[in-house]
Amino acid sequence: MADIALQITVDAAPAAVRDAVTTREGIAGWFTSGVAVDGGVQLLTFPGYPGGPWRFEITEESAQRVAMSVVAGPPHWIGAEIVYGLEAAGGGTVLRFDHTGFAAVDDEFRCVAQTWAELLTGLRAYAQGGVPAPKFVVEAPLAEVARVFADTVRAVPAEALDGATPCAEFTVGGLLGHLAPVLANSALAARKQPLSAEPVDAAPTYVAELALAAAAAWAEPRAVEGVTVFGPGEMPAEFAP
Repeated sequence: MADIALQITVDAAPAAVRDAVTTREGIAGWFTSGVAVDGGVQLLTFPGYPGGPWRFEITEESAQRVAMSVVAGPPHWIGAEIVYGLEAAGGGTVLRFDHTGFAAVDDEFRCVAQTWAELLTGLRAYAQGGVPAPKFVVEAPLAEVARVFADTVRAVPAEALDGATPCAEFTVGGLLGHLAPVLANSALAARKQPLSAEPVDAAPTYVAELALAAAAAWAEPRAVEGVTVFGPGEMPAEFAP
């Protein structure tokens, strides 16, 4: 078996480094923007990887050590253990990293070792400065849908607003009028702000901007944490987008 072992000094407290490897906001700050965290389970997505989310499960977590097992991902990762050892030192942290369980020191092993070295440099920068800069950026499906919707709505001519839609109760303009406050309140729900009953401009160009703004609001790491109020009432925020 072959193991990757790296060490780096971080000018941040061990608790801050631990948060960077265990929380959704933390992981999205240096690793990948495509991350969901449910208790001790981390689901990670990466651009261009067709196999679905990678699944890391935390098996041990303390002030000095976070260990996790790779349950789903590339075949050569499954069953591996990833360990972050955290030692307080001079107001900062000595981070000792291990990724164990590779079958051999081959080209894949060398590529992964190099990637982890780059990732840990990013982790240090994030823990020290708090500025998110994930190595892997995954475009959220919601953002893709919002762009397509916005492009479609912007192309609606004024003379088409009185036209019919598949929903018999709505004209094109009526449907935009229905969607406008929903999109406006969606952005408010993402920010955990009170919903609004105020009238909303339903001009096609404005509705397009509302859709993009809502998608951007839900792309913020904290948007899907906790609970929010949207639609029928209070719900887990992750169900609201």
